[in-house]
Amino acid sequence: MYIKYFSFFLCFVSFVLKAQDQNYCGWEYTVTANNAVIALQEENLWSIALDSNGSINFIECPMWIGVFYQTFEGGPLQCAGVTEVITYESMAIAAWGDDPTTPEQDGFLDGEEYLFGLCIDGVGAFYGSAEMELEPPFTGSYSTNGFASINSIIFGPNIVPIIQNCWPIDISEENKNKILIKTLDIYGREILPIHENGIVFKIYNDQTVSKTYQF
Repeated sequence: MYIKYFSFFLCFVSFVLKAQDQNYCGWEYTVTANNAVIALQEENLWSIALDSNGSINFIECPMWIGVFYQTFEGGPLQCAGVTEVITYESMAIAAWGDDPTTPEQDGFLDGEEYLFGLCIDGVGAFYGSAEMELEPPFTGSYSTNGFASINSIIFGPNIVPIIQNCWPIDISEENKNKILIKTLDIYGREILPIHENGIVFKIYNDQTVSKTYQF
């Protein structure tokens, strides 16, 4: 398990700064000398949900996830890092820490909770608290040079009506060359054919997705 985590962070630490892409959400943050790396691994993308209505893996519009802090309880959220979401891929966010040489707080303090925001096609932000991995070497809150990993987030409220044009189109044309990889329910859980009730997503080897309603 540790080898897997170590390999993951070797890959992402090398280009995590590059991953902080320009976003269309109006999120600005300060790059300081301190940061932590927050992983969002591909297998956990199925647990990043919208109002409990399904995984972000089924959204085709551009998306960004930002990490935020508060300078005082009840105060406005301040962005400390952002990355573009690439569905079906692992990614990482650099959470920038406070610069102690400036009088104002411009990043995370050690021990502060991570809060996350989701921006879809420039619309947002929608916020949620994450369930974080707590098994070492990960920590559930900010620490300078620390590592964190997101297990799940539920963003809301009222996201689904805003992004209704971002859901994938049903695939109706039969393609015999495609191979079905997995079948999922609306919550991203893999299911067997006998359990195909309600909205069902079928993922194929060419990365296409069909969405059907099963009675």
